[in-house]
Amino acid sequence: MNAFVALLARVGLIAAFLAALYAQVVVLPGFLRQGGSEGIDWVHPYAVAAMVGLLCVEVVLVSAWMLLGRARRGELLTKRAVRWIDVVIAATAVATLLAAAATVHLATTDATVRASVRADEFRIAFLLLCAGIGFGALMLVLRRLLRRAAELKAEMAEVI
Repeated sequence: MNAFVALLARVGLIAAFLAALYAQVVVLPGFLRQGGSEGIDWVHPYAVAAMVGLLCVEVVLVSAWMLLGRARRGELLTKRAVRWIDVVIAATAVATLLAAAATVHLATTDATVRASVRADEFRIAFLLLCAGIGFGALMLVLRRLLRRAAELKAEMAEVI
């Protein structure tokens, strides 16, 4: 792997991790204070779901960091690399289930705040649900391809 590309990827991963951490430490507590002062009863469960969702994003970013390191060392086609993909798939599944729960809740409960705000939140939850499903499917394909490539590499090593 090109060193410059690896550096850019690491900078991007660090920036994304810091953004997720900022959201957990600064944005969500502010959201809780604002929602709690307005008497909105569903703010706290959504904030907890958002915290867990951001934790899932951070797990995916750490996994991507580890896979990037394996790619730089030429160790990507191994069973250990497949384990990191499994971690990504598990974190994506948790985040997608949270988005599905939020989408269903927002679609089926009575509006306790302005309808336009509720509709925006529904759209965001639905978008996150669709993104989670798409990303999860992509990771399942990647896992299958990586596993097959690792098997082929092992077979080639036996032949040679």
